[in-house]
Amino acid sequence: MISDKKRNVAFILVALITLILLFMIGGVQNTVSFKDGNANETRLPNEAAFKKELKHFFDEKYGYPTEIELEILRKHPTQTGVSLPKFYLWVAVLNNKQVLEQGAVRLAQYDSASFDITHYVKLEDIRDNLENFGRVFPESVADSIRKKL
Repeated sequence: MISDKKRNVAFILVALITLILLFMIGGVQNTVSFKDGNANETRLPNEAAFKKELKHFFDEKYGYPTEIELEILRKHPTQTGVSLPKFYLWVAVLNNKQVLEQGAVRLAQYDSASFDITHYVKLEDIRDNLENFGRVFPESVADSIRKKL
């Protein structure tokens, strides 16, 4: 029969190992740095890579060629646990220099030049639904977007 003292020690060890694993697997949000050959140089992916993905998305949406202007809202990507790095942008979609729409975009990066648009929220939708807006975008990014309203 196992003594109470040994049972308590075993319980504490299992609890401690569980906490360590939970901490390692996720839950802690950190900023990921991208290195480009030089250990001291941290850079975002080329802005052209963002524009390429956004242009493809909006060209398909409108059915004709669009122009993309963008502003990077956070200088570094964010990554929670083992998820893909996320980038946050403000985008203006134009045709013949006329603004068709504007909004906030969250992109997930799959590899050095491949992105997926996980969320796009039009300016009008942001204005109409400010309380839910922070669920998609980190608070610091949401603050930058609110300044555009």
